[in-house]
Amino acid sequence: MTHLEIHGRRNETVELGSNARSPRRFSAWPAAAATVIAACVGPLSDDAVPKGQLRYLSVADVPSASAAQLAQIDAHDNVGRVIERRSAFSGGQRVWYWDFGPAPARVLPLYALVRMGDDGKPALIAEHPFVIDSIPGDSGYTPFWTVYFVPVTASWDGEAIASVADLQLAEATGLVETPFVAGLLSNCPVVHPDVRLVTRDSPEVPPAPVFYRGVQVSFYGMGFYTPAEDGNTPVSDVVQLRRLGGEPVDEGARGVDITGDADTNDSNNLFRLGEGETPLWRVVKAAVPEDRSLVDDSQDEATSSIADFSILFEERDWPELTPVAGQVLALEPTEVLVNCPIEPKPVPGGGS
Repeated sequence: MTHLEIHGRRNETVELGSNARSPRRFSAWPAAAATVIAACVGPLSDDAVPKGQLRYLSVADVPSASAAQLAQIDAHDNVGRVIERRSAFSGGQRVWYWDFGPAPARVLPLYALVRMGDDGKPALIAEHPFVIDSIPGDSGYTPFWTVYFVPVTASWDGEAIASVADLQLAEATGLVETPFVAGLLSNCPVVHPDVRLVTRDSPEVPPAPVFYRGVQVSFYGMGFYTPAEDGNTPVSDVVQLRRLGGEPVDEGARGVDITGDADTNDSNNLFRLGEGETPLWRVVKAAVPEDRSLVDDSQDEATSSIADFSILFEERDWPELTPVAGQVLALEPTEVLVNCPIEPKPVPGGGS
């Protein structure tokens, strides 16, 4: 994964790693944007459209979403007002993740203004929010986005480009160049602005602004990822353990404190990390023998006799799962995909 720190109002710094793919220019705008552009902007030329036709002269001028838009987001963003850290296991170690709920693998375009350096590398313009054209409740919405870089020209003077139509207009008037695909996916779930994310370092990280059809909405930037071969979000497995005929050993699924530590954020779920980084997981249900001690037995969310995917399954190519003999009594791969980004490991000397 190319690292992106959690993108909130307290932290707008992004860092594109050296493993970012070489940009590939597009001669036309993505099909997903074409309908909006056609509806809002007719044939344009540099002489026909003056620069002043952009609606907002600065980012600060862009209004917040309407009450109706916020209510739509609130009803469909799949999260409550607080997004807790949840615990699970991978590779024999405890890991932490956030649950943004069910999500499809498909992607939509997201536009990021950049300045091109003398070395030909793009640098994100952090003071200008990303631009999207879909929010929770819209048909086809997804929290996963194909990133398009939009190079600004010397004519751009901080004007707000607050919609896909604005982007097309800005290109026609020479404020920006043609967007090009960055070779990256971004996990950027749109949420209600009152939502707060709990992290290792903070109990309440607010979301960051993002522009949508001329207004400001809110999102969390949870990371850049390499696309799957089909261009969509790659998928791996998360195994939800239970005993035969019993409930999942997952406090979040049951809403019950099964480890006695006064929260409902612990589980014995197993993430299949190391198969290519992704935030999108297929839920696999597995029943294990009664004599295997899990976190509900140990009453310690960090102690389990099954803390590694390889304890239960042979190494095989996904999506086939071959159980280790005697370790899995029942197996149910589901069609449910969930957006659960993994919290990065702490730096040496940091907290746990």
